[in-house]
Amino acid sequence: MTCKEKILSEEYYDWITDFELTPQLLAVNQKEEDYCYKRLENGVGIAYVKKETGNSLSLWNYPYQYIPNIYGIQAISQDSNSVFDPKALELSGIIDIQNGPLQLSGRDVVLGFLDTGIDYQNRVFLRRDGSSRILAIWDQTDQNGTPPEGFDYGSQYRREEITGALQTDNPYSVVPTRDEVGHGTALAAVAAGSSQTASGFIGAAYEADIVMVKLKPCKSYLREYYLLPQEALAYQENDILAALTYLDSFAQSFFRPLVVCFGLGSNWGSHTGKSVLEKYCNYFANKRSRIFVIGGGNQGSGGTHYQGTFVPNQERLVDGSSLRTEVELKVGKEPQGILLEFWGKAPNTFSLSIVSPSGERIPSSGDTLQDGQYGFVLTSTLVTVASTPVENVTGEQRIVIRMENPTEGLWTFRIRQQENIGKGSFSLRLPLNRFLSGETYFLQGNPGITLTLPSLAEEVITVAGYNSTNGSAYIESGRGFSGDGKIKPDICAPAVGILSPIRSLTEENKLQAYTGNSMAAAIAAGACALFMEWAVVQKNMPYLSCSTVKNYFIRGARREGIYSYPNSMHGYGWLDLKKAIEESRKV
Repeated sequence: MTCKEKILSEEYYDWITDFELTPQLLAVNQKEEDYCYKRLENGVGIAYVKKETGNSLSLWNYPYQYIPNIYGIQAISQDSNSVFDPKALELSGIIDIQNGPLQLSGRDVVLGFLDTGIDYQNRVFLRRDGSSRILAIWDQTDQNGTPPEGFDYGSQYRREEITGALQTDNPYSVVPTRDEVGHGTALAAVAAGSSQTASGFIGAAYEADIVMVKLKPCKSYLREYYLLPQEALAYQENDILAALTYLDSFAQSFFRPLVVCFGLGSNWGSHTGKSVLEKYCNYFANKRSRIFVIGGGNQGSGGTHYQGTFVPNQERLVDGSSLRTEVELKVGKEPQGILLEFWGKAPNTFSLSIVSPSGERIPSSGDTLQDGQYGFVLTSTLVTVASTPVENVTGEQRIVIRMENPTEGLWTFRIRQQENIGKGSFSLRLPLNRFLSGETYFLQGNPGITLTLPSLAEEVITVAGYNSTNGSAYIESGRGFSGDGKIKPDICAPAVGILSPIRSLTEENKLQAYTGNSMAAAIAAGACALFMEWAVVQKNMPYLSCSTVKNYFIRGARREGIYSYPNSMHGYGWLDLKKAIEESRKV
């Protein structure tokens, strides 16, 4: 079996390693024909290893950080609109930079995306002569073409092929890649779409070049492990790591500045910025002329996160409950199940028990669940528990709770702190709300620390969202700070009702509205591309890192007197590209 076949096969597990995995190490437990290993950068690699059993729960025998996390998209489409309103770009200081003395357009900057793909036939991705503005598409789902150099799966289509396909009667017969969802197309259009006279639409960096990675859906065994709905759009971490490596290589080969727009997120993890993916983003963001813009997610309503704190030498929590607190989870009609994570701050340790809607308690005696599977007499729910007293990367206590076929109703999690060593803080986290039915949430959920991974990476530009139509907060926007107190988000940008062109059989310039923090990321990424054109392409500030650009954006952010800054909703303020460039010209 070839490496490509192993990468795509459901009979092979995908492992992420944050150390150099040599053939000698792999050969200790595996025959050479039973694995494939792909080295990325910065010591990160991906191993594809033949399953030991057909049961996805065998994954629990392996360290947590090696199992790929699962990511979902961060915007939803709404009612269409035929009139483009540039207010979101105006408030972000982008229109002034496009039309003012600088006349910036993103020329010679590469905007990279990893998402659901791109509709390359859309007019907003064409030059005036009809040629494509897309440098390349790596479609990880298409196995009929040639993969990019250094990768074993998917098909790469370069600009020449795409432009040639557009000149035929049936472009998809030449370049078959599509965006069936529309999310990736919307991000690319908002960040880099060409102006359209009929609709009035214009993207932020309307002459930037575009590279798109269409991510392949996560494998079925991971979908089963994480108890995801079959219809959920879900992508796995190792394919994202490969996509980032690919995007970086493109900037190197063209000697261009690269701005990566990341519109996906995950609610699982420690939320301290220490995941493999977040460290990988930091690695690339520390390179010169590499900018990473990541949306902070849409979990800010608080329904998917519960935060508790035990106060030392007191019999009560800060929220007024007893030393043993109870967390109530309303479970709706979940067709398959729910995977929750408990994270307890070191050096404290915590115990956990669960009470079903019918009043049955597990464990039936003692304070804490041990690793293993638990059933109930009065319900068909099966609970599986896997715990780590000291998790390898964060040092925190972690408990994974997997609830198969959970009974509808009110579930109670009883948390007890074992020792009083300072303040004992803990979090319980559900999956992304888009992976739930909408009827499952914590009754006393906390909107704080709800930024999604990987937006807690320290070096990247993390963007929250607001409503540009009336200046109000976007209530679903993920909020900071990080789980270990780092200031995130950095800035906020428009995220509500952002218009993007879609093709249709009857209306070539029909506009579709999208709401979510990936739209805020797209606008901010377009602004970064304009900034990099002025700074790097025009050689005004040729040596820039992501942290430098981030600080100029922070300095130039618009701030209102009714708030203190930084704050957990807006970071250091509202994106204003014009002021950011003005700040950089003071140097």
